[in-house]
Amino acid sequence: SFTFDPSVGDIFVSFFTGATLCIANRNITTTQLPRVIEMCSASHVVTTPALMSLFQSTSNNRLIIPPCLRFLALGGEAMSERLIRDWKNSGSNTRLFNVYGTTECVIYQTIFEHNAKPMTPIILNNIGRALSGTHLELINVGQDGVGEIVIKGDQVCQRGYLNRTELSSKKFIGDSYHT
Repeated sequence: SFTFDPSVGDIFVSFFTGATLCIANRNITTTQLPRVIEMCSASHVVTTPALMSLFQSTSNNRLIIPPCLRFLALGGEAMSERLIRDWKNSGSNTRLFNVYGTTECVIYQTIFEHNAKPMTPIILNNIGRALSGTHLELINVGQDGVGEIVIKGDQVCQRGYLNRTELSSKKFIGDSYHT
């Protein structure tokens, strides 16, 4: 959806690299995504794990990934173990990535590529490594390993939320490189 903030990256990367950008009707995309990918011969797709359920075959419950698809980045929610396992077992040559980003920053801040080899362990909840120009810091990490991520770098919105000074002062702490 062009209202989803990562779409800005998808749109401009397509234009700057000379790729073809396919924008389909939302009703078709949310019910027939594999068909749209095949019709457009899309090689790169960025979507959510929930929409990956559209790749499930009803006859044998396996993922059917269009052969033209080479790069599949999923973000916006956690990937399930089943989704990753089904992708590994699909026989597809499509590379699968988990991408993470917050609205307060520009598009994505991290990326993690899953290993396609069926016998390798499935790694859940790994948001990957910081992209170039991004600095990550984990703070307030508890015994359970859960904490907060502080994102620093040029892509962090420097002015905070529009007309929401109080919220900005809570969420944006000082200079994006040194705090």
